[in-house]
Amino acid sequence: MGWNRAIRALTAFGLVLLVVACGGTAASRPPGGLELSGVRAVELGAFDDVGVTESGIYTVRGDTILGWDPEGAQRWTIRRAGSTPDPQRTTPVLFHDVLLVHWRDSPGYVAYAADTGAELWSTPAEVWWESGIEEGRVVLRDPATNRPRWTADPARWRCAPPYTEDNQSVLLTREVALLRCPTRFAADGTGLDLAVVALDRATGAELWQRTLTGTDTFVVDSADTVTVKSGGERVFLGLRSGEELGRRPAGEESRYRFPRPGGTALIMDSTTLTENTEMRFVEPDGGVRWTAALAADEEVLPNTGSPDGVLLATLRPRSGGRADGSLLAYDLRTGERTHVAGAKPTARGEEPLLTMPVAQTARLHPAPWGVLVPGADGRAAVIPSG
Repeated sequence: MGWNRAIRALTAFGLVLLVVACGGTAASRPPGGLELSGVRAVELGAFDDVGVTESGIYTVRGDTILGWDPEGAQRWTIRRAGSTPDPQRTTPVLFHDVLLVHWRDSPGYVAYAADTGAELWSTPAEVWWESGIEEGRVVLRDPATNRPRWTADPARWRCAPPYTEDNQSVLLTREVALLRCPTRFAADGTGLDLAVVALDRATGAELWQRTLTGTDTFVVDSADTVTVKSGGERVFLGLRSGEELGRRPAGEESRYRFPRPGGTALIMDSTTLTENTEMRFVEPDGGVRWTAALAADEEVLPNTGSPDGVLLATLRPRSGGRADGSLLAYDLRTGERTHVAGAKPTARGEEPLLTMPVAQTARLHPAPWGVLVPGADGRAAVIPSG
């Protein structure tokens, strides 16, 4: 699989983590914070799979796909005579209210409007992506129609030919399309001096560009930040502006770094949970905003489904099972923590706002309207956006 194809496949299949330029992660998260006190259980019935769209929730149940609003009210039902949907290939298109469904009786995908369940278009292609390189041009498709929204010539930014999926890649965030391409190649074919070009996602207009040196790489590690890894430094840039926000020696990074907006990050000293006694929230220049102690009898694991204004983390007592967990929320301004959901109080005596067990391995589903939390007991809950 070419590098560009890998990135576009990740985008199309709605994963929270996106990998960019040979290393690093970027979270696709809703903006702002959460109204923690508004957490509530939603009744979705039994399901084989569950996920979120821009406007609500969907579940796959046998031969049926059901659409729900964030309050848990059913909106629509999709069935196809003589066929069943594949839960592993039923996925929302990130940042669009479109749901892609693979039906087992036919190849390709059918696209549906996620707010109404209406069919939009279909394709026999086994893989669909929104962005890519077609006939030597960068193309961004409109998921509502499957037609090109805009195109651009990579030669404009000195991208070295050939213009193929293996040499050029496009990463999509909610507002920005980032083109990555080498401007020259080493004798062994390694791409060098990458051009990084930020384009307005809606129009294709150039926002900024930057040429890296040698094998330097970059990563989009939050909803508004690009980190360039250059030599022994990490340089933090605004995703939409390209302006430098700060820089730090790369050697100062801990073994566990959870990127947050604006070049900030949550730091723990070890990737082995049992070895950590605290976690620190640090500024782009390395200054510590706050420190939170970690109890010896609890394991805390930050979750990539966190919106930008709060840090969500799953918690498990060391003596309990993986289903005997809780969901915590840390205020990014102060480090104050809230026990959002769990089967019982924490070891510190914190009562949950919602009584519902959360598996430590649970994948949270962020959306503009909030976060969907799968319960370890088959239920689900919603934390609304604040």
